[in-house]
Amino acid sequence: AVVSTQSTGRMGSAMSGYLESPITDKEVVDGVSKLGLRYGAASMQGWRNSQEDAVSCEPEFTEESALFGVYDGHGGPEVALYVAKYLPILLKTQYDFTSGKTEHALREAFLAVDKQIKLEETADELQTLAGTKADDEDEIDEEEKMKECVELNEEAQMPLADILAKYKKQMQDCIEEEFAEKAAKFEGSGKGKKPKPETEEEEKEEEGATAVAD
Repeated sequence: AVVSTQSTGRMGSAMSGYLESPITDKEVVDGVSKLGLRYGAASMQGWRNSQEDAVSCEPEFTEESALFGVYDGHGGPEVALYVAKYLPILLKTQYDFTSGKTEHALREAFLAVDKQIKLEETADELQTLAGTKADDEDEIDEEEKMKECVELNEEAQMPLADILAKYKKQMQDCIEEEFAEKAAKFEGSGKGKKPKPETEEEEKEEEGATAVAD
C-alpha cells in the first residue's frame, strides 16, 4: 500500500494532538473597572486540536480588589473551565480572604477546587464542559450547582460536630415533612377518619357513592 506524505502528516497531527495549521482566531476581553483598573486578555487555540485553556477576568471581584487568572488545561478544556468558574466563588467563601490573608486564602481555594473535582457528582459537569455529555433535561440548574459548591466548601471548614448537627436537623425536617404530607391525606378524626381523594376522579367517585348511600 502506498500512503502519501500528506495523509501521513494528517494522521500524525491527529494522533499527536496538533493541527496541520494553527487556528489564529482570537477571543479578546478588555475594559476598565470601577477602580480605574485597565485590563485586557486574549486567547488563541493555535496548533492544538481544541482550546484547552481558560481565562477569568473579574475586574470588580470585591469593592477593593480584582481577580484575573489563566488556567492551563493540559490535554483538555474541562478542568481549566471548571477552575475558572468555581475558584472565584470558593475564594470569596474563605475566612482568610475576608480577613485579608489573600495568599493563604488562594492556596486553600485551589485545594478546595481540587477536592471538588474529584467528587463523583462533579463528573457529569466535567463531561458537559468537555462537550462529551448529551443535554439532559433533568440537569441541575446552574444556580443550584453554584449553591452546592459554596455549601461543600463551607462544610469543609466546619467542625465535625456542626456538620453532624446540620444533617441531623435536615433529617428531622424531612421526617416531619413526610408525616405532615401523610396527615394531610386524611379528613375528620377518630374512627371516621378516611383518606382524602388524591385525584379529581377519586373525588367524583366518592361523591357518587355518597349520593347512592343517601
